[in-house]
Amino acid sequence: MKGNSNVIFPNILPRPFSTEKKMADLEKVARDFEALFLYILLREMKKSTSLFKKSFAEDAYMDILYEKVASHLAGKGTKISDLISKYLSKERTDFTDKKREGEKIG
Repeated sequence: MKGNSNVIFPNILPRPFSTEKKMADLEKVARDFEALFLYILLREMKKSTSLFKKSFAEDAYMDILYEKVASHLAGKGTKISDLISKYLSKERTDFTDKKREGEKIG
């Protein structure tokens, strides 16, 4: 089929993003990862402290509570997301610099 394939598949081709958008996306992913990490940490802590079998409803409620607490804590005081985004942005910058300079990557 001849013609502009961009008309048929408009979302396939990469779109140019600004550096600010990339950093904002990177920070959001890092914050989401931090929230997931904290949720798993809280859930495992609950497993180690529960002495009695709880009902399904209570378990479901506590899981939702831990998810909300983890989301609230993410980016507030643990600084895990800051470390992740700083590390990943540095890696991306190093990779881009090496690519520009023509060095062998990997």
